[in-house]
Amino acid sequence: MKRNTLGLCERLKSEKSIDSLFDKGSSLFSNPIRLIYQLQPPSESPSIKSGFTVSKKNFKRATDRNLLKRRMREAYRLNKFLFFEDNTKIETGVEIMFVYQGRDIENYQIIHDCINELLIKLIKRTKG
Repeated sequence: MKRNTLGLCERLKSEKSIDSLFDKGSSLFSNPIRLIYQLQPPSESPSIKSGFTVSKKNFKRATDRNLLKRRMREAYRLNKFLFFEDNTKIETGVEIMFVYQGRDIENYQIIHDCINELLIKLIKRTKG
């Protein structure tokens, strides 16, 4: 049985990569989350790196920002298998940043549905 994990090698950590992603990346939106992505050149083993951010301007308390990032990470962790199914397999690497843009703390189910919708849109964009 394959485990749904989100290891360190799957996280977007490089400041250079993040800056490039925000400068040159494309975006998709599903209220309250924006997905910014950038395709990488084809490689032997396509990798998907992801990052999560919540604006300090909208949520002053760190506990609120951390709660929303935990919810987004969990929703992504459970839905990332969509990239690896046989009929939707991608050949290139992808860098993804999820940006929470709402002003209210949404419950987990709304965030889960939103991230699922964004990943499906991204797969359609990368395949066609």
